[in-house]
Amino acid sequence: MSVRSLAVVVLLPLLLTACAEESTGELSAEALQLLQQRSQAFQGRAAAGLLQNDSARALAGELYAAHCAACHGNTGAESERGVPQLENAMFHHGESEAAIRTTIREGRHSVMPSFGGEMSEVELGAVVAYVRSFSSGEALANYAETAEEQYGKYCVQCHGAEGLGNVETGIPNLADDYWLHGESMMNVRLTITGGVDVQCPPQAGLLADSEIELLTAHVLGTRSSSVP
Repeated sequence: MSVRSLAVVVLLPLLLTACAEESTGELSAEALQLLQQRSQAFQGRAAAGLLQNDSARALAGELYAAHCAACHGNTGAESERGVPQLENAMFHHGESEAAIRTTIREGRHSVMPSFGGEMSEVELGAVVAYVRSFSSGEALANYAETAEEQYGKYCVQCHGAEGLGNVETGIPNLADDYWLHGESMMNVRLTITGGVDVQCPPQAGLLADSEIELLTAHVLGTRSSSVP
């Protein structure tokens, strides 16, 4: 692995962790406290109902800018690599109101082990091609037997025989057309060789229940607005 590739593998988790730690942006403690106080006007109201209230949606946008935009981007349509785009990403833990609420409240921690030292170059190249074939639907022209053997050894336990993943445990679906860490052969290779360790920090205890519900509403609204 080149020095440049190694740097990407090593620094990506560090950058994402730093992004999460700085999610409160530039607001002062007093400004954050004021946001929390304003959110109390919507105490006890569920996210789906808050979506119908213009004042609630406006406040939810302010909360998002304060606590989430540093990682997910100002609009939810752009983000750091390895961080879901809230507007159009595939949510590995589910995109229902309950799943989004749980993600914000409890956080998510995604870990994939590194297999960089476990496979030869031929085996690694075959697995990369095999993983990408789930999405493209194109059968492998070369080393198909090697690819299936290595996938069965290192990948099938989590991603499944058909690459469909598992929403209950947050395992990515390899057969859709969304790639959180990039779809190129190099990006897939780096994910396999370097592994992945990223997290969305839990907000329970840091944010009031009313703030969490407003943020849940914001994410729901962001996603619904992207549907044609």
